[in-house]
Amino acid sequence: MSTAPTLASKYQKPAFPYLAPLVLGILFFCLYGVGNWPGMPGFSEGSQATLGFLVFRWATDPSATHGWLIIPIASAVVWHKREKLRRIALRSDKRGLAVVGVALAMHLVEKILDINGPSPLSIPIFLAGAVWYLCGMAWLRELAFPLAYLTFFLPIPGGLTQPISFPLRMIATGGSKWIVEHLFNIQVLGSGMDMEFAFKKTGEMVRVKIADPCSGIHSLMAIKALHAITAYISRLKLPWKWALFWLALPITLAANVIRITLLILVCSLYDPKFGLGTFHDASPYPLFIIVLLLLVSIGRFLERVTGGEKWWKARQEKEKSEWAQLPAPTGFTRTGTPPRLAILGGMMVAALAISLVASAPPEKSPAADVRSISAELGRWKCPEGDFSDPALADADSYLIRDYIRDDGQRVQLLVVYRRYGRREFAHRPDQCFPAGGYIQLKKDDTTLPWAGREDKAVHMLFDGSEVQLTNGQKGLPITTVSYFFVSGNRSESDFMRQQLIMATERLVRNKNGWTFVRLVSPRITTDDDALAAQKEFMKTFEGEIRKVITTDPETAGKEGA
Repeated sequence: MSTAPTLASKYQKPAFPYLAPLVLGILFFCLYGVGNWPGMPGFSEGSQATLGFLVFRWATDPSATHGWLIIPIASAVVWHKREKLRRIALRSDKRGLAVVGVALAMHLVEKILDINGPSPLSIPIFLAGAVWYLCGMAWLRELAFPLAYLTFFLPIPGGLTQPISFPLRMIATGGSKWIVEHLFNIQVLGSGMDMEFAFKKTGEMVRVKIADPCSGIHSLMAIKALHAITAYISRLKLPWKWALFWLALPITLAANVIRITLLILVCSLYDPKFGLGTFHDASPYPLFIIVLLLLVSIGRFLERVTGGEKWWKARQEKEKSEWAQLPAPTGFTRTGTPPRLAILGGMMVAALAISLVASAPPEKSPAADVRSISAELGRWKCPEGDFSDPALADADSYLIRDYIRDDGQRVQLLVVYRRYGRREFAHRPDQCFPAGGYIQLKKDDTTLPWAGREDKAVHMLFDGSEVQLTNGQKGLPITTVSYFFVSGNRSESDFMRQQLIMATERLVRNKNGWTFVRLVSPRITTDDDALAAQKEFMKTFEGEIRKVITTDPETAGKEGA
């Protein structure tokens, strides 16, 4: 005798509606993918898609090229956990919506204020909140690593590149110089990031400058990203996993010192052309592989000495015995009240609409050409031409010029003009001089003439007595540096405050852009005399500088206010 099947056995409501993953995926791609992509007009003017920005940095930034591997690796970890996830019941948690809200707010902050950083960072935060809301805390705990691992696809924000790479460059330069001088008896001249040494066969001097790529930051970011997954799958307890993860930092830095040391040895003892060419370009790749293999070997060693292998086997056997007592799941099951997908979708649609309005291309404003500033005015005259600096190539216009007063006092004028946009002032005067071997003696405030008043500016004093020149001698004059940021009739001396003001100008348009003004004077008499000369220079030139950089006089502000 057969029994007719019940309704429940004919149909079981799925854990998710069939179209839900597709709809949410499309909304997610629209939220982070709508906008200009690389190669499209206006990509760098504040309307680029977040995913397009990531792809661009992965393709062009050596410190971010590992970003292509992060999503496949994280996806592979999730796939590896599929059987375990099937045994964890789905349970919606409304607290996840708050995390989603934070992520969407971060995304909108970037689009509204036209800055880089918050939107890419919001992607793993959004996914964590969505998993929490749709699947529950148990799922979030299980997927914590692959979600956190996604942060490795984030490029280093432009404003942080110099602060991070500068100390790494100092370590690489100082360490390699000490090794070749004390162990190989090779005399290295120059100071800071500049090194000069002799090619032994001919006596010809070879110059090497440790730039950002040689700081090790590129290999460090890639090694940290790939080593994180090796530490995760190692058979170690959690504290030892973290210890293994952070061990990559000193090992990578030491390896970079060895690489630069080998570069100096090759150039000095074998062939400078080969050293600065083939060896320089090819050496990062075997170095990367060697460091990664060394870290994996250290991980295996720690597994043995800490009892990690026994602990791992015991854990696996316990998990298998627990699973054996449960029926094999045929699909995902849900307990409790199902999530309201319309709420999550509505939040994404609202954020998408706001971001589209906020990402509209900004109104084009004319750009200033600071090269039109006079070469001679009052008592000041520029006897030579302008200097060029490839590091300032992304500025809308810039000027580097040496002026001499009729009494012999010198002032070097650096003016960097940037029209409104995402680009920032990456120039760091407190790092440029130490990079050349100078020692900072003082940093305080002073005033410089601007728009009919005395405005606050930064004043710095650098000692160049320990700077080693390429001719083997030491010593440069103590140098006085003053700088501030100006826009129309406004000025600002604090870099971070100026950056925040620039960010808010997405809401209140500033058609004048911002200009970095720096004055540098090698000491002839005293710091006070040099500073007085800089003030007199600005009193002479500030009217013309202000006229050149003020592209919209109606919004420039009041003089003397």
